[in-house]
Amino acid sequence: MSSAPSTFLAGAWSDPETESNADAVRKMTETAGWPIFLEAVELLARQVQKDLMLRPVRESTAEYAAELGRVRGLNQIASVIESIEDAGSKAIARQR
Repeated sequence: MSSAPSTFLAGAWSDPETESNADAVRKMTETAGWPIFLEAVELLARQVQKDLMLRPVRESTAEYAAELGRVRGLNQIASVIESIEDAGSKAIARQR
């Protein structure tokens, strides 16, 4: 599983909602477009990282922090998906 804690989803949805949402996410990740989407996100994250390295001087630390945050956020997409799927599996187990 992922290194992202799935606790951020705790209590967000009822068990039936969690199961339904996880199923919808699974279906989304099984589409032909999903790998394309992930590749595009990865390319964007690499471009932002490259920009960070090639332009080390920023107008402010806030600008630099925002760019770092953007990279981190892009890199968390797969972890969020895994967390939703994990929460769905746990919801199914609780309902049995």
